[in-house]
Amino acid sequence: MRFRDLTRLLPLAVLLLPIRAAGADLTFTGNLRFVSATTITVRLSNGIVIDARLPKTGELAVEKISVQYKFADQVQIACKNIRAVWDQSVRLYHLLELTHIHFVRAPSEEEAALVSASLSWQSGDNLLKPVPGAPKPAKAADPEGLERVREVNLARAAKMPNFSADERATRSLSRKQVDTVESEIAFHGDDAARQHVRINGKPFTNVSGWLPGVNWDSGFGGELKGLLDRDCANTFELAGREELRGKQVAVYRFRAPMDGCFGPGVVGYRHYNPAQTGRILVDETEGNVLQMEKQDVGNAPELGGGSKTIYSWDYVKIGDASHLLPIATDFVWMNEKGETWHVAAQYKNHRHFEASTDITFK
Repeated sequence: MRFRDLTRLLPLAVLLLPIRAAGADLTFTGNLRFVSATTITVRLSNGIVIDARLPKTGELAVEKISVQYKFADQVQIACKNIRAVWDQSVRLYHLLELTHIHFVRAPSEEEAALVSASLSWQSGDNLLKPVPGAPKPAKAADPEGLERVREVNLARAAKMPNFSADERATRSLSRKQVDTVESEIAFHGDDAARQHVRINGKPFTNVSGWLPGVNWDSGFGGELKGLLDRDCANTFELAGREELRGKQVAVYRFRAPMDGCFGPGVVGYRHYNPAQTGRILVDETEGNVLQMEKQDVGNAPELGGGSKTIYSWDYVKIGDASHLLPIATDFVWMNEKGETWHVAAQYKNHRHFEASTDITFK
């Protein structure tokens, strides 16, 4: 989830909008990963990253923490529950605030490497200086035709037009529809924002791009970058040919490592970026990805059974020009209770921004 910018309609399949929690302080032991002026994160041994807000003053303020501890130090932290508060500097909600921290030991080389890898999807400036990582292993050779797919789709993602579309999504729990979310979704470069949101017909507003409940990613440009960027350690194999919406497509299977370039899912104060596997369907004539299917592999059990997502793109006429843009997203997530959430979203009436359009990107 990479993980990249969590304010985009989340490039992350971001799972749950944080809510207020109650109870005694929570304690965690893991490796210190990230410290900014407002937040601290710790990576647990199972790969889950815990986020907490830093107090503004006192022994736990950033001025103290950033000089007393080093990157990847193993620490134990205690946190209290707080009302969800949006932090624009790291583009997420905080549900915890740090109440105690103490040093346990220095990290092993393996721990430091794992913590370093997880920073690929972190937003914000880290005041802890990561140690040099181990040399990356040689990447596997690309299968036939994939280099052209990289060139075509990375160029496409870099030059997406500014546009808006009408989004309509239904959210269901265990096959029973919960609600319908309608909005105007506006894309500007790599950023996306919803406006005029209605949930079951009632207007909804908030300070971020998050919705209450289960969120989903639109599959704009970020997923293509996370899949095909040459710095991402994804592997591919050619898996034959099929037909999709009347077009002949080449099928490539792929695998992405844990803490890879797609970014994490977010469940409250816990972030987790599992390994993923899937496939892409590529227009053989133009080289464009028309459909992408991916699913989590080896998700942390306490976060549920993982997720599956299908992104669909098609050629859409805007004015006199044709653009390859998102037309649908299908997202399935099994939570820690064994319940299955399903979001089916469609994008219609694509249109360019007008010069007078007033849209704010968070």
